[in-house]
Amino acid sequence: MFLLALFLFVGVVPGPLNSEAIRVLILASYNENDPCGSEQIKGIKEKFYEIYGTDAVEIRTLYMRGRKVNVTDSTRKVVAEQFYQAFKEFKPKVVFLVDDLAIDYMIPYLQSDSADYIVVFTGMNKKLLDYQRKYGFMERIEGHTAIPKKNITGIIEKIYAKLSIKYALKLFPASPMDTVVFVFGPDVISQIVKEQIFHELIGFNEIQVKAITVKTFEDLIDTLNYINSNPHIPFYYPLTLTIDSAGKLMDMNDLAPYYKKFVKKPDITLNKFYCYMGFFGGVSLDFKAMGEAAALKAIDYLRGEKDMRKLRVEEANVVEIVFNISRIKELSLKIPFWFFVNSNIVSK
Repeated sequence: MFLLALFLFVGVVPGPLNSEAIRVLILASYNENDPCGSEQIKGIKEKFYEIYGTDAVEIRTLYMRGRKVNVTDSTRKVVAEQFYQAFKEFKPKVVFLVDDLAIDYMIPYLQSDSADYIVVFTGMNKKLLDYQRKYGFMERIEGHTAIPKKNITGIIEKIYAKLSIKYALKLFPASPMDTVVFVFGPDVISQIVKEQIFHELIGFNEIQVKAITVKTFEDLIDTLNYINSNPHIPFYYPLTLTIDSAGKLMDMNDLAPYYKKFVKKPDITLNKFYCYMGFFGGVSLDFKAMGEAAALKAIDYLRGEKDMRKLRVEEANVVEIVFNISRIKELSLKIPFWFFVNSNIVSK
């Protein structure tokens, strides 16, 4: 009864264990439809099925629901303990930690010097050095890579903010008076992403860049009106992951209609999934490819590579260009045809 209740709480009901299959456990920070996590999970699953076939792998996915449900440290710790109980029951050979909440709350339970399983994180936005200071699971960090000393490796999420802005400037040339605006929410993850973006933009001077953190839904609407009315903001980045509105938490799925209603300018996205919510697009990190890269780390381990020092931590390195045709029409934008070559087109 305990296990049944646990899996109902986090979103998956377990079936009988397959003693022959490779058991893979995915612990995700958010929910099934999260624009960041869902694509990574898709990449993990598809790569395992491609390599081993669907009958040779048993994959279970648990969701922390850390954006709108379990938003306090105490409730997240409860879920982390439940995750660990599920891990001990399932006995996987591979555990994936998707995005920062799962990474931060589960590393204390799962790191080991002599485990017979591997832990692979994906979608890490917080600085690896911060995690290293807290948990000490790397032998050393070398620039944008690291050498593991325990059973944990993974893929760091690089946002490619410079590349994104440079590409957007080709579409929407700016004057010296213009500014690109990033709109963030007040939650911890939004602020981690903010720090990461502005770290990537150190030394960037092709256009002025400004961050706005909105604390309430009313602040957000005021900010969107400001962006829409300011002639010196050619395009902007919507990144309010969660925000409070009269005691109710709203995530990007809830907020997207308001962005599109109040701002009649290109909304540049750092994630392809946002295009499916109706945003314009641009240069985006390929989150599915990031999940595939994490899967390949685990597959190397399963194929016999037990020297964790050879399974280095690396940055995500695949980007894609994505456009939402409906949003282009809605904004009456004229995009040269050659921009669509080798681009992904979303018609929704």
